[in-house]
Amino acid sequence: MIRNKTVYFLGAGASAASEFELPTMKNFFKEFSIKTYPNLSRFIIKHYFPRFYFNLASKDIQQLEKEKVSEIEETIQQDPKLNLEEIFSYLDYYLSKTRFKENLYAAKRELIYYIFKRLNIHSDKIKSLNQNKVWSDIFASIFRKLSYQDTIITLNYDVVIESTLEKVWKDMSKEEKKTLWGEKASLNEHPLLVKLYREVLPMMKMYWSGLVSPFYKIEESRDGLFLKLHGSLNWVYCPNKLCINHFNIFPTNSIELAMQLAIFPRCRVCGEPLEIAIVPPSMYKVYEEVPKINFIWSLAYQELRKASEIIIIGVSFADTDFYLRGLFKSAIIEGINYIEGKPKYPQVKIVDENKQTCEAVREKIKNIGVEAEFIECVGNLDDFVKKYITK
Repeated sequence: MIRNKTVYFLGAGASAASEFELPTMKNFFKEFSIKTYPNLSRFIIKHYFPRFYFNLASKDIQQLEKEKVSEIEETIQQDPKLNLEEIFSYLDYYLSKTRFKENLYAAKRELIYYIFKRLNIHSDKIKSLNQNKVWSDIFASIFRKLSYQDTIITLNYDVVIESTLEKVWKDMSKEEKKTLWGEKASLNEHPLLVKLYREVLPMMKMYWSGLVSPFYKIEESRDGLFLKLHGSLNWVYCPNKLCINHFNIFPTNSIELAMQLAIFPRCRVCGEPLEIAIVPPSMYKVYEEVPKINFIWSLAYQELRKASEIIIIGVSFADTDFYLRGLFKSAIIEGINYIEGKPKYPQVKIVDENKQTCEAVREKIKNIGVEAEFIECVGNLDDFVKKYITK
């Protein structure tokens, strides 16, 4: 019997709801230090808090008085309008428009390092919140029920899902693996991770050697996928648009290795320093900067289009998320099945601890075109697990 396809769609609220208590877009700068990130601080102050900029016009941030540093940091940390999406998107936009980019490149590098520090689940600080574990027990209980057709799509940069899938695969018995994954039960790693690293993000030389087809085959699309629409902290790519490696993303085995900024690895083809492959949620000029992301989004479209059930966890569908709402609308409308002349939509379950957010997302899904009877607000993650996973 062919099992229906379930697609889990995860946003920042999913990582925040995990045992790691990772920050959302809105509270991302609550631990920001202007002396640790001087170039990024100067950019933020100049463009968002100009009243402080006269203090920086003629001096280095390191020379500011302690009281002034505290005042500026407190303002940045507490401003509700200052979120990661805003800063990342505007910094990328400004980089594309100005001629003098040296300080802006330094600011972007500092921003990526700050993102890494805030989301690195391997750090002692974050591990201590989860009893020194690098996986999420609540997501492990969900992912243990996945089968070969199911897909996970995430908007998050962190590696909580990867670590959890590794733990799940390690703990599953041979019988469980064979029942849910069939011939893939013999793999040493979780099939979703194997497919991501070997088929979605392959090196170009694998095409040349004939190990991987240059096009995505029909038989490959039958199985589920693990997709990260905004990139990942453990992916790197070559930023040189004239280099053939610019069109690839290279997953690294160690997130720490990927973030060794002082000795960042260089591209084997052109010698340009590799960069972390994460992109702003606004998706501004993303397909030019990191072309492989376009392929990942096209796969996400296919998976949503084929879904019989979509579980949305911690995604708000903000009004500025044009690409994301467009992805959902096009995939769902194109994927509608008609039974006896009536449309059959995917069952959509919305998981969010905030009831108002859940209802707001429900309305947005209705506006996309899904009829109300196919949409359910489940509650928080614990409610979802009790109702649908451990029943």
